[in-house]
Amino acid sequence: MVVPYPFTRALFLYGEPIVVPRDGNVEEWRAEIERRMNALAEEAEQRHAEQERREQGHHREVRERPGVVGHLVRAEVRERALEDPEEGGAPGA
Repeated sequence: MVVPYPFTRALFLYGEPIVVPRDGNVEEWRAEIERRMNALAEEAEQRHAEQERREQGHHREVRERPGVVGHLVRAEVRERALEDPEEGGAPGA
């Protein structure tokens, strides 16, 4: 199990409930459940990629404006420090 950092954003997707009949073909239902789970995983990956593209465009826009050294740049430095404490300093600094 992965435990995310506090204040981490997450995306939870779920599909329609699946009712497997007692006398159903086990292999057919296994394949159907796998197909649905893979479709949800693909949708989650696409949504995550879209969000990252939007955020990168926003960060680039802020950096390209002259004279703007906003909280976003400082937040990125802080995030890097949390990801690699040796490179950016102690976590929480």
